[in-house]
Amino acid sequence: GVFSVVSLTVSAGDARQIITDFDSGFDVESGVEADIFIQISDSRGNLAPAELVTTNLNETVGEFVPSIAGRGYWTFTGNVSGQYSLTFYQDDAQHTIPLTVLPGQAVQIFGEIENRDYKQGDIALLRVYGVDINNNKVAVEPENTTISCTSGPDSFITSDTWELDLSKSG
Repeated sequence: GVFSVVSLTVSAGDARQIITDFDSGFDVESGVEADIFIQISDSRGNLAPAELVTTNLNETVGEFVPSIAGRGYWTFTGNVSGQYSLTFYQDDAQHTIPLTVLPGQAVQIFGEIENRDYKQGDIALLRVYGVDINNNKVAVEPENTTISCTSGPDSFITSDTWELDLSKSG
């Protein structure tokens, strides 16, 4: 007898469900690429990497593009810090997860003092904060921050505030 071998490939159908490992939330740092793996499930439960995903996010919040990591991987780069609902769409399926864009590393530091005329012996309060590459406000870490004032000693008070003793005029 004559026989033959037939090779058959079955691909998943249209997406009916979208699946990620980030249902409890996807946390990213502003300006830093983060990958997320997304799968689809068809009407028969067949799984496949999601390759035609779109989202509900405005481009100002962040950029969502296919990843170079492979099929089903997507890269999200956050811009504006905050908490959002990130909804994925493919075919008739949609899936929403919480998204948190955290401020990135500070690239610039600012100090603000109330605008008033100080005299020798006065105490001034200095508030210090940073901004990241996308201009999100970044809290300073007092243990990693040094303040130097030529008119007198300084002391840390709380979170972002230092007290300056203006003991020298000039």
